[in-house]
Amino acid sequence: MGSTDWTEKGLPKDLNLRIALHAGPVYSCIDPVTRQPNYIGTHVSRAARIEPITPPGQVYASQAFAALASAQHVTEFSCDYVGQTPLAKGYGVFPTYHVRPRS
Repeated sequence: MGSTDWTEKGLPKDLNLRIALHAGPVYSCIDPVTRQPNYIGTHVSRAARIEPITPPGQVYASQAFAALASAQHVTEFSCDYVGQTPLAKGYGVFPTYHVRPRS
């Protein structure tokens, strides 16, 4: 992400995304206000609590995501243990992983 030229994609040059990854069951529904498809559940909340503590320009993941990537023998990226990290909004302290391309 850090080397992406965001202006080529019509986005601000100084865009600095952070991404959170988690794995778990979610429930699909139609939002009663927007009438658009939506996904809800505690696992959606977990990902939403990882994103704010992810450093800009980085990708962080939960232990569940890292474990599934390992079990599936994913070779495109690695999940490096960051440590027991307090998540946003007092959600708790959870093992967190930095996801990066394999070199």
